[in-house]
Amino acid sequence: MRRIARDLRPDTLVELGLGSALHALATRFTRHSGVSVERHLDREMPALGEDVEVVIYRVAQEALTNIARHAGARQVTLGLRQANGAITLTVEDDGRGIPSRVGDQARGIAGMRERALLVHGRLRVGRFGKRGTRVHLEIPAP
Repeated sequence: MRRIARDLRPDTLVELGLGSALHALATRFTRHSGVSVERHLDREMPALGEDVEVVIYRVAQEALTNIARHAGARQVTLGLRQANGAITLTVEDDGRGIPSRVGDQARGIAGMRERALLVHGRLRVGRFGKRGTRVHLEIPAP
């Protein structure tokens, strides 16, 4: 039971806070994949509920996992900001881009969408630039 609870809220989130946890996630991603991550993380964020922080973290984690598995990217940009009454997470890559029909690969995207809905958020996944993919999560600010 404890392991399940811990998996729902990663230790790095508890210990470091959302911004630092995302920074650490990006660092681990680069170390394991060799893909460089440019970070744009707002330092000033409102207090977010634990559920919102977990959704943001897990969507970023899934997006990076998809990039490592499918994109063939050389560069990723990870952004977290507050503006216009919303918290926005963006993960953009310069890889092959998302196919128009993703088939079985859509499970990860479906999971991200479900997580977004849990916190009244909206997830968009689509092409970025000429070749890449953008994951855009928008959650109403508290």
